[in-house]
Amino acid sequence: MDKKNNLWAWILGICIIIGFSSLGYLGGKSAVKIKEYERVVTVKGLSEKDFLADTVLMPIEYITNSNDLESLYDSLKESESKVRNFLINKGIDDKEISVSNIEIEDRSRYSNGEKLDFIYLGTQKITVYTKKVEKINNIKKELQELLKEGVYLSGNQYTSHIELVAKFTLNKPEVK
Repeated sequence: MDKKNNLWAWILGICIIIGFSSLGYLGGKSAVKIKEYERVVTVKGLSEKDFLADTVLMPIEYITNSNDLESLYDSLKESESKVRNFLINKGIDDKEISVSNIEIEDRSRYSNGEKLDFIYLGTQKITVYTKKVEKINNIKKELQELLKEGVYLSGNQYTSHIELVAKFTLNKPEVK
């Protein structure tokens, strides 16, 4: 009986070795096959080429605060109207302007019983997506005019940065 158990242990051991060897072989072949699908182009040397942007994405984020949700909503809608009119007067088409949902923060949740001047903080963003890159550069310089109209612009560098997009294609090199 002892020899029988020993034989089964050897058979099990050989099966495990064959299984791990097969797994290693197939895993290696699969890794090589997956790498072939990446189709990465490697370029050696130093070369740069500038592309002029043909599309611009400019978010304008504005905020307001209040102790009443209704007046907060009205204030944000008034700011939206002022920003939209400002952009249209500067030559941006209405179809190039999109408005995000209103975000409201209830500051009383974090007050720890302290008296707050304003309970609610509301944020909204208008985004301009256009091919009028030069106009956007000029508008960006004139955004402070909105402060005179009572629109408080958020200075959040992560949500209010302008993105320039250039469309280009790479030509295949000629092989001689």
